[in-house]
Amino acid sequence: DTYQYLEQVKSEITKASGGVIPEWKHYGQKSGWTLKLYAKKRNILFVTPCHGFFLASLVFGDRAVDAIIQSTLPDSIKQEVFAAPKYAEGRGIRLEVNSQEQCGVLLELIRVKIMF
Repeated sequence: DTYQYLEQVKSEITKASGGVIPEWKHYGQKSGWTLKLYAKKRNILFVTPCHGFFLASLVFGDRAVDAIIQSTLPDSIKQEVFAAPKYAEGRGIRLEVNSQEQCGVLLELIRVKIMF
């Protein structure tokens, strides 16, 4: 049911960066299959298919986090990004996508990720 949202995500990455490279990875029995979406050689998004939704995982650097905090994204997203542990790669969040509204939030996060 959420395949249409995944297609919107792939289209947005293509529009914002000139192309998308999908790569399916199997990380083991416990984790299962994950779709990695790249723009050029840059990892943009991890997608984990689930029953009735997909889980989108993104990592943001400091400048992207600042842009998210100053954006019109929902406060719950801003709080989640700000509260996420900071690693060398940045701050990571996961978003369940099961509606057009959640897909819209994910698309905005992707735009920020690609800009920074």
